[in-house]
Amino acid sequence: MKIKPFHIQPLHTYANKTKPAKTTSGQSFLDKVEISSAAIDMKGTTNLQSARAERVAQIKADVQSGEYKVDTHKVAEDMLKYYRF
Repeated sequence: MKIKPFHIQPLHTYANKTKPAKTTSGQSFLDKVEISSAAIDMKGTTNLQSARAERVAQIKADVQSGEYKVDTHKVAEDMLKYYRF
């Protein structure tokens, strides 16, 4: 038995190689990234990062000095919540 496609012509999209149009300045096409003004404004909000860095530094100092205490009941409750789904 021989199976033939019914009037389907394969597309040879890669066979038709065309050169991209050159720009007037002679430069080739390059990808560009443009950042909106809203994104630039959002980048300026580093208050959270600085507060977090301060908190981490304080915890490090407390651990090194031996003053950091762990609330074991809170840890146990959170573990139970996690494993109970």
